Amino acid sequence: MRRRTSLFDEIDTFSSRVDDFFSGFLPGFFDRGKEKRIEKDLYLNLILSSREAAEGGLFPITVPVIEPCPRCSRSGFWDDFICPLCKGYGRIRSEREFGLIVPPRVKHGTEIKLSMEDIGLRDSCA
Repeated sequence: MRRRTSLFDEIDTFSSRVDDFFSGFLPGFFDRGKEKRIEKDLYLNLILSSREAAEGGLFPITVPVIEPCPRCSRSGFWDDFICPLCKGYGRIRSEREFGLIVPPRVKHGTEIKLSMEDIGLRDSCA
């Protein structure tokens, strides 16, 4: 499986670079209270053998997600200091795996569109 693009590659916009610059002084301080929901399309290429395409099946897919920091519970601080796990951002980057059901006799180039909510990952992309 190869990815055409990465969610994390698309996040780099001018505004996020400015936010990153200022948050370098006090991580988590400048974006406090601004709950941004990042909803991007992911494009994945699932490469199947001719047998897999003919039979279909359940295939594991891994997607990049941004999740609340488990140590500081999204606050950015831990024991009155900047959280060492998320570096004060309150969020961490990780990956989640889910199973994609591909129907039998799928044709080359078939596209399947799924929202993050459809696969149970909506809250993981905040």
